[in-house]
Amino acid sequence: PVDFLRGVETRKMQCSADDRTLYWNDNCWNRLYCHGLMESGFAYKLIPRFQRNYNSHPKPDPSWLDGFSADQAWGKHVVIHWRLGDGSFVNINYFLDAIRDLRTQLRKDSNGRPPLFRIQTDGLKKNWYNNIVSKHPMLNDTDIVVDFGRERNPNGTSLPLSMHRMISADALVMSKSALSMVAGFIGNQ
Repeated sequence: PVDFLRGVETRKMQCSADDRTLYWNDNCWNRLYCHGLMESGFAYKLIPRFQRNYNSHPKPDPSWLDGFSADQAWGKHVVIHWRLGDGSFVNINYFLDAIRDLRTQLRKDSNGRPPLFRIQTDGLKKNWYNNIVSKHPMLNDTDIVVDFGRERNPNGTSLPLSMHRMISADALVMSKSALSMVAGFIGNQ
C-alpha cells in the first residue's frame, strides 16, 4: 500500500473515488514521516478536510471530570497520549517534564486554577501501576486520571472517546504516533 499511497500523493496514481473502495495502510507513522508525506506538505493540505469530516459527526461526551474531585475548580484540560502497548516507547521523562511544565504554565493562564490531566494509554493497567507509577509516584497525583484503552483492558475507555478528548483538549502531549498527529491536526493544538 505504501507505493500506491505515495503514487496518489505524487499524482502518478488515482484513488477510485467510487464510495465503495477502501484503501488501507497499516503503518501511519511511516506514511507520515518516512515517505515524505509531511515534507511534501500534502498532509497539511488535508487538515481542513480532516476537520470538516470530524466536525460533521456526533461526538461522545468528553466527561472531563470523570475520576476527578468534584470539590476542585479545575482549569485547562490536558490530554497526554502515552503509548505503551506496541513498543513505540517515548522516554518517561518527556511526559513527566511536560506535566511539570504545563502545571506551572496553565495555572498562570487559568487564574490559579490547576489543569487536569487525562492520560490516554493503550498500556495494561497492572503494568502501569507496577512498572511506572511505583517508580514515578507523581503520576498518582490527584490532578491526573489514567484512561486505559478498551482494546487491552475490558472496562477501559473506548477509542472514539480517547480520540475526542485528544482533539478537544486545551493542550495535547503527543506520543510518537499518527493517532496523536491526527488529533493535533484536527484540534489545532
